[in-house]
Amino acid sequence: MKRMEEIFSYPLTGHQTGSMGYGEKFIIGQLISLISPELVIETGTFKGQTTQFVSEYLIQNGFLHSKIATFDLPETFAEAKRNNAYLKDAHNIELIAGWLPWTLKSYLENQNKRVDLAIIDADHTYNSVYYELKLIDKYISDRGYILCHDYVTEYNETIYAIESFARANNYYLLPLLPTEDIKGDNFWGSALLRKKNINIKLFSSLKYRVKYKINRINLLFYSILNRIRKRSK
Repeated sequence: MKRMEEIFSYPLTGHQTGSMGYGEKFIIGQLISLISPELVIETGTFKGQTTQFVSEYLIQNGFLHSKIATFDLPETFAEAKRNNAYLKDAHNIELIAGWLPWTLKSYLENQNKRVDLAIIDADHTYNSVYYELKLIDKYISDRGYILCHDYVTEYNETIYAIESFARANNYYLLPLLPTEDIKGDNFWGSALLRKKNINIKLFSSLKYRVKYKINRINLLFYSILNRIRKRSK
């Protein structure tokens, strides 16, 4: 039996507090290998570590036809490129500067590829998250997934937007466990979305429904534990 590293090549990656954690990057890599995306969308570039991870994973695993389009403010890109030369030179990265969600809307309306994987991690207000998800929904491919970061009680508007969108637009929603060290002060988690009219065993099984309930309970537990630790300091 082959080991994981003999099948998939994972780039060396750092981690910036507030960005995608190691566990989430692992999931992104598995999703890329599963669906062979032509177009990956990322809202909220921040320092560019997730952007670079996706770019390198695509190249190292032979997805040479694929690209990631990432969206953020001009000043955010300027700082990210000063600190990370990779973002300036990678051929499979598009940096789309401007105000979301208008830049995302314009980009999707003016290109002919469907979205195979979307990573939502920009503004955490209800309206911003919900509208970005609605835009992605119009262009999501049959094999597409949406990964939403910061599905944690610290960002109640984000949680409400994700869950409202999933209910209103016929999506499965799978909460993922927090990916930061539980000994720390912050707990980060994500939610994975998949259209219900697509036949996929991952979301249609009893195991999925049980895991959904367990992960929601764990999310609440980690939130309470985090608050207790902060008060005890």
